[in-house]
Amino acid sequence: MLVIKDNTRVADIYLGEYMRLYSHYAFREAVKIFLAQNPRARPEDMRQGFLIEDGDWTQSYFDPRDKSARMARRLYFAG
Repeated sequence: MLVIKDNTRVADIYLGEYMRLYSHYAFREAVKIFLAQNPRARPEDMRQGFLIEDGDWTQSYFDPRDKSARMARRLYFAG
């Protein structure tokens, strides 16, 4: 655990770096699980949840009824 008091700039930098690393490794873990469940998958098959090129993936971040808490996280981290 890291406690940073009285320096929001340093706290923001640490949080940003933590979230960057977490997102990176969470994505890698999701790909690993997908490939374990679909051993014959091709890169094109991964578009179903990872490589989405349109803006549909953002909808849950703005839907108050979404059960994944994405909107709550967006609002919390947006300040």
